Amino acid sequence: EIRRLVLALRPTELADGPLSAALERVVREWSSLNGIPASFEAQDVPELLQEAEVTLLRATQEGLGNVARHASAREVRVRLSCVDDLVLLEIDDDGVGIPDQPASEGRKLGLAGMRERAAALGGRVMLESSAGAGTSITVALPLATVAATTRTEEA
Repeated sequence: EIRRLVLALRPTELADGPLSAALERVVREWSSLNGIPASFEAQDVPELLQEAEVTLLRATQEGLGNVARHASAREVRVRLSCVDDLVLLEIDDDGVGIPDQPASEGRKLGLAGMRERAAALGGRVMLESSAGAGTSITVALPLATVAATTRTEEA
């Protein structure tokens, strides 16, 4: 019940326009604050349900936070797109990668939260990383369950 109440609160970042504009602001402000060049790109993403927008915003914030804390990255790329009936959020860095799973397992609460939020919408989080080659986090949500319906579709 608490989770539902928290998700019902629309973050201020989403109050002033579409999700893509909010993510672009988050990426730009993060880049300025951390001194790491970061780019944002959005392609062909329809309007999404509020819960999906919150999930993608929080995943972006958490992913970028992880880059700042752990990656020693020189560059970060964030992309929002629709591919094969999925809404994809990709966060790629060129940092040090993630150490072997057992040694770092206890520090992945943010990633666990991302996975829980995505799973609640029928989606998933994929992580690719190798030592010295950076990390890629992809949040994939099924478009069929997260796209906002229009009034004509409801009629």
